[in-house]
Amino acid sequence: MNFNGSIVTAQVTDHNDTEVFAQHDGVTLAIDRSELAELPEVGSDV
Repeated sequence: MNFNGSIVTAQVTDHNDTEVFAQHDGVTLAIDRSELAELPEVGSDV
């Protein structure tokens, strides 16, 4: 799937020291933690 240029809502599934992982339509996205104001909880939407 191509999400370039799209704004989507994804559910947080996991995180590590550098990235937050979120899933949208069965696709896992890696989000750089430095781009987020605060660390979201697993299960929340971003």
